[in-house]
Amino acid sequence: MLNDNLGMDTGIGSRLRTRAEELQLTDAEVARRLGLSQSRYAHYVSGTRSPDYQTLARICSILMTSPDYLLGFSKKVVERPSEQKLLWDRAAAALSEMDLRSLRLAAEILDVIARQQRDERGST
Repeated sequence: MLNDNLGMDTGIGSRLRTRAEELQLTDAEVARRLGLSQSRYAHYVSGTRSPDYQTLARICSILMTSPDYLLGFSKKVVERPSEQKLLWDRAAAALSEMDLRSLRLAAEILDVIARQQRDERGST
C-alpha cells in the first residue's frame, strides 16, 4: 500500500477518474485492462484504498500518465494521445480477448474495410 503520510496530495481518486475520462475510458474498462475487479478499482477511485506500487505502475501505463501526477507531486499529466492511438489501444484490447474464431472474423471484417478504402482512394 502507498503511504499516505509522504506529504502527497490524497486526490488520487479524482485524478484516476479525470484521466480515464480524458482517454474516454470507463472505470470498468480500466479495471478490465488492469486485470482487477471493478469493485477493487472503485476503491482506488473513491479513495478508500490505495494501490500497491506495482498496481500503480500498471495504472500509469494504462492511463498514459506518471505516478507523480497521480500522487499529486506534479500537475503535468502527459500529452493527450491522438484519437488514432486511443482507437488502436481500444482495438488491441478487444482483440486480445477474442477466441480464434472471433479473431478470424474480425480480421476478415478489417480486410473488407481496408479494401473498400483502397478502392475509394483509387477512384478519386
